Amino acid sequence: MKIRTITLMGVLTAGSAILTIYLMVPYAIGYFNLGDVLVLSFGIVFTPVLSLLAGIGPMIGDYALGYGLFAPFTLVIKGLEALIVALLYYRLPHKLKFIAFLCGGLFMAFAYGFAYVFTSGGAWGAFFTYILPDSLQGIVSATLAFLLSPILIKLKQGTLK
Repeated sequence: MKIRTITLMGVLTAGSAILTIYLMVPYAIGYFNLGDVLVLSFGIVFTPVLSLLAGIGPMIGDYALGYGLFAPFTLVIKGLEALIVALLYYRLPHKLKFIAFLCGGLFMAFAYGFAYVFTSGGAWGAFFTYILPDSLQGIVSATLAFLLSPILIKLKQGTLK
């Protein structure tokens, strides 16, 4: 693995933890945050396998904010969110690349919906309560990650000046 790859992974992991912790708005049993911007970015910067590591920063954020119950879910959900982007982004034509980010962000919202059902003892009302704010977070994060993507691709290639 190249030094640039390791460094960029560390920066994105730390950045996603920081965005999760410091740019968050709590609601009921969850919180809105912008850590997903960098989680989604993992998918375009790293291989699909390495993209699975995208959940580490937000998982640290969960623990730091007292949401340890959700940390294991976060690790898996965010890793899969980045994997979705990694699998779609380079296969889509230029005009449709935003869809890769949108699919990742909306996957996150629905996956957390099931996590809420699981942690609330099977209460499906939790799914419907949180799907809207989590979908909003996914859409906002997808938009910001898409706008950030040209810069991250140049960083990955070492051509950012």
